[in-house]
Amino acid sequence: MRFWNLTASLFGLILVILSSSLLRYRAQPSTAAWLAFTSQRDGDLELYRLAGDVPQRLTRHPADDYSPAWSPDGETIAFVSLRSGKADIHRTVLKTREVSPVTDALPRRAAGPVWSPDGEWLTFVSQVSGGYEEIYRIRPDGTQLSSITDHPRDDYAPAWSPDGTTLAFISLRDRDRGLFVSRLDIDRTRRLTDYPASNNDPAWSPDGQWITFSAETGGAADIFVIHSNGTGLKNITRHTAEDIQPTWSPNGDWIAFASNRSGNFEIYKMRPDGQDISRLTDHPAEDSEPAWGPRVDLVWNGLILLVAGTLAVVGAAIGATLSTRTH
Repeated sequence: MRFWNLTASLFGLILVILSSSLLRYRAQPSTAAWLAFTSQRDGDLELYRLAGDVPQRLTRHPADDYSPAWSPDGETIAFVSLRSGKADIHRTVLKTREVSPVTDALPRRAAGPVWSPDGEWLTFVSQVSGGYEEIYRIRPDGTQLSSITDHPRDDYAPAWSPDGTTLAFISLRDRDRGLFVSRLDIDRTRRLTDYPASNNDPAWSPDGQWITFSAETGGAADIFVIHSNGTGLKNITRHTAEDIQPTWSPNGDWIAFASNRSGNFEIYKMRPDGQDISRLTDHPAEDSEPAWGPRVDLVWNGLILLVAGTLAVVGAAIGATLSTRTH
């Protein structure tokens, strides 16, 4: 018995050391450790996960699946699907592959799902109450629908600040497609960008200090960053091709984005100052809508992207799950 107790103690110590090492390794995560994307590679549009080079199919349905969004705990992906006959928000639990509808009871289409930082709500865009697009929120189980914006011009592309107090979004309420931020706790909304350009795709940095977005400034779209207080606006791509849909890595060291600079849309990454641009995908199908997965210690992290209309997850596991049983 003493021998087995000693063995168990040593094994426990080894687990602690391994866990500590893995956590230190996670402090510098791979820029594409896990990747979810959509693809037509099997003839229809479905969700996939790729660990290494071989994609694993997550959903099997003839309808299109797109616009993925990770839950904060990394266990669920919300996405848009046409499987109910119109565009609706669905969610799939990665462990079980179970797919559940969220907005199928709504009379009109839903688009652009985004999780609240606490994982309690899904924010999305719809025309539920009128002819203009507005931003709504709903529980992941499809209950407690409520509106966040209410304006006689389109509001869309919501993005939550990491602390959950502020919502960035695009609106047509003032001349053109501008970037706005709204402090929901004090009911204060203001415009961050003030120039004749069409803004899109806002995304917060993990520390909440910066917002990246795309903007068309008279030609092709470029990627910009701006301080969350409206200062420090900077064009960080300046390319003749279309650079769109920026998203921050979980540690804030990279921005992933979609670009057609290679001829068709692929996913690239760069530093927040626009340096060190490199290509992450290379496929005959178009890759777009990147979204980094959350940092989940000892599980995995990742990047989601849309590839010609079907979702998948790509990457390599960097954590481990160990279980023991005693008799």
